[in-house]
Parts: sequence; C-alpha cells; structure tokens
Amino acid sequence: MKRLLLSLILTLVWNVGVAQRNQVDSLLKQLSVEKVDTNRIAMYAEIGYYYMDNNAGKAIEYFKNALALSETHNKKYLVADYNYTIGYCYLIKGDYNKSLEYLLKAARLYEDHKSVSELANTFMQIANVYGQFNDFKRVNEYQDKAQELVERLKDSEQLADLLDSRGILNDRMGQYAKALEFHQKAYKIAISLKDEDRATSILSNIGLNYKHQNKTKEALDCFYRVKNYFEKNKPNPITLASLYNNIAATYAQNGSYSLAKASFDKSISISAEAGIPYIVMENYHNLSDMYGKMKDFEPQIDYLNKYYTIKDSLFTADSKNQLTQLEADYQVEQKNIEIIKQAGEVVKQKSQRNIFVIISISAALLLSAMVIFYFRINKANLLLNEKNSLINTQKNELEMALHNLYLTQEELIRQEKFASVGQLTKGIVDRILNPLNYINNFSESSILLTHELKGIFEKEITSVEEEIKTDSIDLLNLIENSMVKINDHGKSTARIVKDMQNLLKEKSSEYVKINLNDTVIKCVNEVCQKFKNANQQFEVELIFDLKSQEIFTEVLPSEFSQAISNIVDNSLYILDEKYKTVKGFVPEIRISTELNESELFFKIRDNGKGIPPRDLERLFNPFFTTKPTSAGTGLGLFMSKDIIEIHKGKINITSKEGEFTEVVIVLPIVNEKV
Repeated sequence: MKRLLLSLILTLVWNVGVAQRNQVDSLLKQLSVEKVDTNRIAMYAEIGYYYMDNNAGKAIEYFKNALALSETHNKKYLVADYNYTIGYCYLIKGDYNKSLEYLLKAARLYEDHKSVSELANTFMQIANVYGQFNDFKRVNEYQDKAQELVERLKDSEQLADLLDSRGILNDRMGQYAKALEFHQKAYKIAISLKDEDRATSILSNIGLNYKHQNKTKEALDCFYRVKNYFEKNKPNPITLASLYNNIAATYAQNGSYSLAKASFDKSISISAEAGIPYIVMENYHNLSDMYGKMKDFEPQIDYLNKYYTIKDSLFTADSKNQLTQLEADYQVEQKNIEIIKQAGEVVKQKSQRNIFVIISISAALLLSAMVIFYFRINKANLLLNEKNSLINTQKNELEMALHNLYLTQEELIRQEKFASVGQLTKGIVDRILNPLNYINNFSESSILLTHELKGIFEKEITSVEEEIKTDSIDLLNLIENSMVKINDHGKSTARIVKDMQNLLKEKSSEYVKINLNDTVIKCVNEVCQKFKNANQQFEVELIFDLKSQEIFTEVLPSEFSQAISNIVDNSLYILDEKYKTVKGFVPEIRISTELNESELFFKIRDNGKGIPPRDLERLFNPFFTTKPTSAGTGLGLFMSKDIIEIHKGKINITSKEGEFTEVVIVLPIVNEKV
C-alpha cells in the first residue's frame, strides 16, 4: 500500500509539478538578483497569484511584500489592488476578521481613486465576509452599494453576475424569495445579452433555489432545461455530474426514490469516468441519506462505507504542501550541483587523467545520496501529511462537536425559558378561572334574587308609598341589568381563559394512523349536531365530496379533532348569522378531499357571508375575532393553525365577501393508497 501511494505521489509530482517548479523556480531565481523595486513588485505579485488557489497563506506573504514596496514608492493604485487581493486570500483561508480589515482599506482607497468597477467588486467581497458572520443587515447594505455602482456603469454582464451572486448569498441565508428575485433579474439580463452560457448557469442556481423551497416541479423544470442545453453543447464532466447530482437530490427530497437512484447512478458514472472523486463521494453520501430516509438500512450502510473509503483515500494537506516541497527539493538540488562543481575543480587541479573517474564516482555517490534522501524526505512528508490530515480531521470534528454543543445548550436554555413562561401562564390561567366561576355563579344568583325581590315589591308590599316603590323597582332593574352585564362578560372571559387552558395544555405525543374520510365525517357530524341542539331553528346541508379510496395520515387524535371542530364551528356561526338576515337562504357546508403523490388536501367550504379582505391576513392572530365578544375568543383559528403545523401540515383560508369562505388543510400522506 505504501509503495502504491509513493508511486502515485511521484507520478503526480512528475506530471503536474515539473511545469509549476519551472515557473516558480524561474521567478524565485530572478527575484533573488533583481534590484529594481518596480520589477520586484510584479514578481512578488505573480508568485502570489500563483499560490492563491492552492496555498492562500503563502500567497499572502508574497502579496504583503508587493504591498510594502508599493507603499514605499507611493503607487496608490497598486496599494489598493494588493489590499483587495490580500483580503480575498484571507477570505479563502477563513480568517474573516483579517479579510474584512484589508477589504475595507481597499474600499477606502478605491473610493479616493473613484475606481467604480473595482469598488463594486470590493463591496461584494465585504458582503461575503459579513455573510460568514451572519450579519445579514450588513450583507444587504454592501450588496446594495455594489449594485448601485454597477448600474451606474451600465455594464450588463457585470450586473448579471452581481445579481446572481446576490441570489446565491441570499439563498444561503435562507431568504429564498429574495434570492429568487435576484436570480430572475440576472437571468433576464443574460437572455437579453443572448449569453446562453451565463443564462444556463443562472438557471441552474434558480433550480437550486426552488429545491430549497421544496418546489420540486419548478426545480426539475429548471434542471432539465439546463440538461437539454448541456446535451447540445457538451459541458465539462464536473458541471454535468453536478447537474445530475442536483436532479437526484431533488427527486430524493420529494420521495421519488427510483428516479433519484437513476440520476445518482448517472452522476457517479460521469464523475468516476472523468476521475472526479469528490463528486462520487458526495453522491455516495446523498444515497446513504436517501436510504436512511427510506429506512432501508443495509444499502444505507453500504453507501456510507463507500463514502468514507473515498474520503479516507484523499490527502487534502498533500496538495497544499506540494509546491512548498518542490521549492525545498530545488534548493537541495542547487546545493548538490554546487558541491559537484567544487569537487570537479579540485580533481581538475590534481590530475586531468583522474577527472572522469572522480567525477563519475562523485556523481554516482551524490546521485545515490540524493535518491536515498529523496525517498526519506518523501516518506517523512507522507507520514507528516497523514498526521496533519488526522489532526485536521480531529480538529474539525472537535470544532463541530463544540458548535453542536453550543447550539444544543442555547436550545435547552430557550426551551427552559419557554417552559417556565408557559408554566407561569398556565398557573395564572388556573388561578383566574376559579374566581371567574365565583363571579359567574354569584352574578346569576344575584339576577334571580333581584328578580324575586321585584316580584315581592310589586305584589306583596302595599304599605310603601307608590313613589318609593317605583324608585325601588327602578333601582332593582338597574342592579339586575348590571348583574346581567357582569355575567355576560364573566362568561366571555371564562371562555377565553378555557381556550388559553387548551392552548397551554401539554400536547399528546402518540401519533395514530387514521382513515381521514371516516374521521372527518364523524367529527363534522358531531359539531353540527351540537350546534343544532343549541339553535333549534337552524338547519344546514352537509355535502361530503370525499375521495373513494381510503386516505391515511398520522395525527394526534384529540388535537386534530379540536382543529376541525374550531373551523366547522366558525362556519356554522357565520351561516346562522346569514340565515337570520337573508330570506330564503339555504346554509351549506361542502367537505372535500384531494391528494397527490405525497400530500392530501382537506377542504371545508361554506356559502356564508365571507370575510372582508382587510381581515383575511389577521385571522390567525391570537385574540382576533370577527364575532361579538360574547360569542368568540379569537383563539380558535390560532389553535387550529398551531395543531396543523405540529402535524407538519399547512392551513390557508380564501374568501369572497358575500359569497363563500374556504379553509384548505394540507397534510402528509401515509402509505398513499391502501
């Protein structure tokens, strides 16, 4: 195994490193003898750009040398450029504080020089740094500044790239709607420029945005349009393999596992054939996650093992240290060549006849020593790289564990605070309810007593003067009316407190698989019967338009029934109000179900008075109600929305004033069709 790795490293060094060594060696050699500072600045910068993509730390050293000389000679434009470049290198390296320091310097210098295009690029990099700090206010601030500058330049290509970058950054921040807006603007500009490559790249980012929003159809539409373009223009394997990986991940997210598997296999085939292990590794990781979601653990473990096999075989540190090693080898070779030259001079002075023999022996010994030294150095570097890789892995794991521990700690503290507030509120509610019951009971008793007392005054007491008797009865009427109001408001307050009790009551944790059609019919009939018992003159026509096949989902039975009851009770109240005021009106509630591959849609529609547009967006706010205080608490729909979201569902209300109101509940399907 070690010989195989050594052979691989030597092959890489020979095929890739020779050209790099020649370029770096030539620059370093010129730099050691160059005296003119302007030329030295250019050489430092060229070496820095050379290292930028593979060793950001070393690139920073050379750029700082170029910056120092530029400052000495007061070359203001170069000072600005090298501050920007050093800031960008620190961003690559992950030192965000240093990156921000140099980028802000560059921005001030570009502002002084009125370099609009360079200033726009600098603002975008500053926004990227603030994105690493999750300071989204600053991110938007600097992106807006950059966009304003680019629009002033009227450079459509740069504007398209900038808008696309803003979309990517907003997508990473979870602001999907805003990200999509930027992507679509960028796409429109690219289309107007007839730049199909740029438009296709932006379209791929739009697809990823839709994927993150769980809009599978829109995401796949974008990805397949990109695929059609690629089939005509033959992109590089990395781009094509990445596209198939995105398509597969989208199918897997939607639960279309067979289609996802086919696209994952296509991505693996392309990347394996092109020798792109990182994409193969990502596909294996995604496949493992997919089979875990399917609860098919044998292939999940198999793909996870494949993922770690490739991951363990990659030497991340080796590629970063390779150029440094080439420089060291070069210095050793230069010293050895100098030794050979000195030995040759000594032999030449002693005897012309022995020159060839001595040089040959010296060269053979030196070559042997170099070979042995070379192999030892490579072996030592290999061991060092393995240790560096292990240390980096352990460091990353520790940092991730520490980060997760911090997040867990924050979540526990937040939950503990919420639990304390909920417990306190529940205690207050319980304490309020008992006095309210006393108020309601005694007010009812007082009404009865007052009524009886009035009867006594009117019928049995005749000795009292008529004026005093009239005043007394008026006073009793006033007391009775006051008691009635106290009783009405007390009952209204009691309803609010009881709803608060239900809201704060601990939810059950055991989900039960139910047949939605049976549960809906039972619950709706019970609520309607209860309402008709309290309103004898009221009749409502129930229309059940349910799917013929059985539809199953998992719910918390008590909570789910409560949510449906709240919604149906609201419909019945509105229908009753319209029934009392509109002659010939026939109250009607239509219950229907629909479904697609992964979701079911449960609709409750009435032909009541509808809801004004100004009230629609406030319906789910706690304590907002369109009913009188004596009839509603404003907590029913708020509780229903909370319950539906606990079930990983969604609820939406549409209405047309004077005609109808429709509530749509979306829930996940279990076993789709049975």
